[in-house]
Amino acid sequence: MDNIRAAAWFHGTNSSQFRSWVVPPPPVLGEELRVPHSGIFFTRDVDAAQKVGSNVCSVKLTDQAKILDATVGSADAEHLRQLVMRNDLAKMCIYARTAQAWTTAWRSGEVLRFASDDPRFMLHLARNAAQYKGIAPEVQLEVAQHNLTRGWIEHIVRSAAQLGFNALHGFEIDRHSSHTPRAVSWLAVTDAKAVTAPSWQ
Repeated sequence: MDNIRAAAWFHGTNSSQFRSWVVPPPPVLGEELRVPHSGIFFTRDVDAAQKVGSNVCSVKLTDQAKILDATVGSADAEHLRQLVMRNDLAKMCIYARTAQAWTTAWRSGEVLRFASDDPRFMLHLARNAAQYKGIAPEVQLEVAQHNLTRGWIEHIVRSAAQLGFNALHGFEIDRHSSHTPRAVSWLAVTDAKAVTAPSWQ
């Protein structure tokens, strides 16, 4: 936990440089169909932050940060899993079925990519895709998949906040930046007081 608190955390954005954090972040123009974020996301990997946006800043966690490190098996991590599992869709996720699967998937970053072997899941995804009228079927599916991922992350982040944590630590799988997937450090913050003001690079 000490290295999480002492580390520099980076945030990339295409927005103009701002002086303070707004939580939840303001909506992004052009993302009206996407599930909105309730928190702000950071990484210790400056290259990963630069891929998100051309403006990159760094922060440190403050003394007011109440951090849940989901990569470590603990009572708090298990409480988070149990709260997440109260959602019917979450019950279909292979990474949330057991405490062991949950912790392992947080370390690999897979947990932030919803995966299911339940046959009802594809029906759920198809119904969601159909609600986006007036766009091509392949775009409908793409939007539905993207919103599923964002909605899943939001459900986890809000559940951690509901438990009293304002910072959630884990890893996020990156399958696109290199030839082999890699786990990238990830931090979700739901209270502006949990981090210092942005220091722009």
